[in-house]
Amino acid sequence: PDALLSGFEPSTRRDIQKLDSVNEYYLEEILDSTKTLKNRFDDLLLLCRETYHRNNVNAKYDDYYRNIYYNLDINYRRIFFLRNKSDDKAVVVAVFFIYGNKAHYDIGASISQKMRGVSKLLIYKSFLRLRDLGIDYVEMGGAYPYLPLNDKLRSISDFKKCFGCDLYPMLL
Repeated sequence: PDALLSGFEPSTRRDIQKLDSVNEYYLEEILDSTKTLKNRFDDLLLLCRETYHRNNVNAKYDDYYRNIYYNLDINYRRIFFLRNKSDDKAVVVAVFFIYGNKAHYDIGASISQKMRGVSKLLIYKSFLRLRDLGIDYVEMGGAYPYLPLNDKLRSISDFKKCFGCDLYPMLL
């Protein structure tokens, strides 16, 4: 495996390699936010709503997503979808904000019924694309290492940590 993949946790590497070999999905990067791609914005909104509902969390306002999609310059954001090759349906989405050679993972959302590891595959493919763009550091956001196993934030933290991320303590 490439150097990036080799830094991931073993189970994450296996999930990614298995899904990638099945070849059911393709990566779509949104480079244009014109009205012709309105259905892609609708997909973003739908995935975010479904994810927030599934996790019993209050969703952000639609205008938040609309501003990112339509108003934020391509030099400052990247939106990646993983779509089914068979029917072109969006399975998972990730949004990164770009700051020079750094990126910040801001939004991750998916359908409820998906194959194990598909979100990991999207992040991996997004990382490869970001690397091609000259990004050499990705901030994945908060991780909470000492939460109980049944806490939803624990599973989100574990997802972020599976990519071989370094955890940095922050003083609040």
